[in-house]
Amino acid sequence: MDVESCFPEIQTCLFLLDEDERITDCPADSAERILCPIRDIKGLLLRDVLTAVQPSWSQLLPEVLGGVQRLYLPFERKGQKLGAGVILHVVNGAKSKAATITPELAPPNALGEVSIQDLPQGPFAQAQMFLRLRTAENRLQNYMHNFPGIFFSQRPDLSFSYIGPGLQQMLNTSPDGLLRSGNSFLDLLLEADRDTFPGELDEQSRSGKTFSLNYRLRHPQNGNILYVMDVRTPKRSPAGLLLGYEGVILDITRQSIAENRLSQAAWKESLATLTSGLIHDFSNIMAGIYSLSELYYSSLDKEHAWYRGMQQIMTNSREARKLVRRIIDLNREISGQWNYFNLERLIEDQMDLIQIIMPRRTAIEVNLTGEELPLYIDDVSFRQMLLNLAMNARDALEKDGRFSISVAKTAVGDLLGNGQKAGRDGVLIRVSDNGCGIPPEYLEKIFDPFFTTKEVHQGSGFGLYNARLFVEQHKGYISVESTPGKGTDFLIWLPLADFTENQEEEDMEENGAATLRKRIALYAKLDATNFELVSSMQEKEWELITFSDAASAMNFLGDRTFHPHALFVIFTHNDKGAEELVQFAREKHPDVLRIIQPLGCNPDELPGCLHKEADLLLEEHLRTPQIIRKVASLLSR
Repeated sequence: MDVESCFPEIQTCLFLLDEDERITDCPADSAERILCPIRDIKGLLLRDVLTAVQPSWSQLLPEVLGGVQRLYLPFERKGQKLGAGVILHVVNGAKSKAATITPELAPPNALGEVSIQDLPQGPFAQAQMFLRLRTAENRLQNYMHNFPGIFFSQRPDLSFSYIGPGLQQMLNTSPDGLLRSGNSFLDLLLEADRDTFPGELDEQSRSGKTFSLNYRLRHPQNGNILYVMDVRTPKRSPAGLLLGYEGVILDITRQSIAENRLSQAAWKESLATLTSGLIHDFSNIMAGIYSLSELYYSSLDKEHAWYRGMQQIMTNSREARKLVRRIIDLNREISGQWNYFNLERLIEDQMDLIQIIMPRRTAIEVNLTGEELPLYIDDVSFRQMLLNLAMNARDALEKDGRFSISVAKTAVGDLLGNGQKAGRDGVLIRVSDNGCGIPPEYLEKIFDPFFTTKEVHQGSGFGLYNARLFVEQHKGYISVESTPGKGTDFLIWLPLADFTENQEEEDMEENGAATLRKRIALYAKLDATNFELVSSMQEKEWELITFSDAASAMNFLGDRTFHPHALFVIFTHNDKGAEELVQFAREKHPDVLRIIQPLGCNPDELPGCLHKEADLLLEEHLRTPQIIRKVASLLSR
């Protein structure tokens, strides 16, 4: 068979080889099967026989074939590789070897470079082509269905010649309209992006390279806004005519929300730094006003003309000092301390803020029991939860809006909503509005983080998630009932206090602190003297010294007159000084215990060295008594 005039077609053939890799046994027609021009091949080296079949194989074959597991050898014609070749497979025995030569199509990457006339036409080759094609199609189909995006081919008029199955998953819409008209695609874009998209697309397409566009889509069924990244490559004719685009659309809504929240967090951190000095100055001024008013008030007779006015000054200045303290705590994202509070008093205190939040002409109704309903809670977090629910209601209200808060006592076994029953005596708080309501398909998602139907600048998707966390931390239960077009009810159940909640904590704190007279160096980039934690440590009679400068803390660690037992580092975002201080303590003073607590940042954002070097890594939202208990436990080891 002339390999120059037609496509080489060989048959599978087995050869037995000796230790030198010479052919000792093979079928009688072996030379014909493998198209070898040498007819008597017994006794020849297999490598020489293969080189006689195709001289170009000499460059691919190793000197010793015994190590070959699977080697593809392509056929060539006039220096051009064809679409097929052979597979050489060698098996080593104790004193002999076996080599198999099998016809094989070229690998996929090489097969795409050959023309149709360079492919074999025999039934064996066609069967291999069919199997490869079916396998490739199955893999591609699975990939297209499972990939979290939309593959597409788009014409210059923005209609699609192909759009992948990811469209149904992302937008729950039929591709029919998108395949017929480019306007159907533009209609999916948010109004603000629709006008700028064609111009930006045209400008980016001029380079001829792959590029990406970020824009927003509005879900055609529920109206949700999706942030997407569109990665596409323009296809042009040899003359430069634009033929269309190939690309993929990816949903980056969660990433966009996260980026927005990080930007807000960075601004809050900057704002807290800028205003902290002003807040402290204002606090000092109010402290002076309060002290003077208290002095004059105590010296005045009740009948004096200034008595009531001085009393009012003293009361207002005291409230102003409390307000400043709340501002400081909010800037540092420190929640309040758990204590006993009358639920209905907390709600009444918040009504002034809620009235400001609500739209004008909203009818606000409060239905309370008038009883003392003691709860053991974090009052700051409770107020935040109540305000979050009120702001959600505000966004849902339209004309003639109504908003109400009602409280009812519950007993063991009472139904709380969604079939849930109360496990002990408690209170049920119902927050209601007559707004637009929540679609049924959202009811199971609204307490998830990042879930929101609002635009990013209107909501982060964390308000109801934080409400759920608050309720769970207080061993309560939260649920929602809503009818689209009629309104929404949020039901929050919290257990009533039995005044034994903090007894165990107090006992542990007293026992732990009484037996420890330890020295602690505390570093925080912010002014730590106003931290509740600092005052609590001092109350436990621990010897404590604070630093806001890492270099000063490093110098102090070597002072033997006050050598600390522990270094407490409060880490804020990107505080390089904290990292250097912890590394310094580990290397120079390994006997000093290292305690790390993140503040205003996610624990996952802590540098790896802080995770690795911490003897105690505290969660950000631990209450002060819990921190004291953990530190006492560490120091007592």
